Amino acid sequence: MLDRPEPLHPDYVYRTAEVARISGYRPTQLAEKVKSGEFPASFKLSDSGRARGWFGRDLIAWQEARAAARAAGDAETRAATPSHRARGQKRRA
Repeated sequence: MLDRPEPLHPDYVYRTAEVARISGYRPTQLAEKVKSGEFPASFKLSDSGRARGWFGRDLIAWQEARAAARAAGDAETRAATPSHRARGQKRRA
């Protein structure tokens, strides 16, 4: 049986290893995504800045935005693909 991941807690601070697991990105990919603005920025957990983290609420917002973009893309794909054609009937040019 597959273990289900725990839901993200909005007030919990997630460290890089946890965020890598949650997002599916390696730490170097996370840094690139943050730099390009595709992923929320982390914040310093210490004065040295070596320890960094993300609030769960930022990760939840990122997940929701990704899901909405996917849903919008799926809706556009469905709208652009006529579903009323009979099976085997070719599309007119």
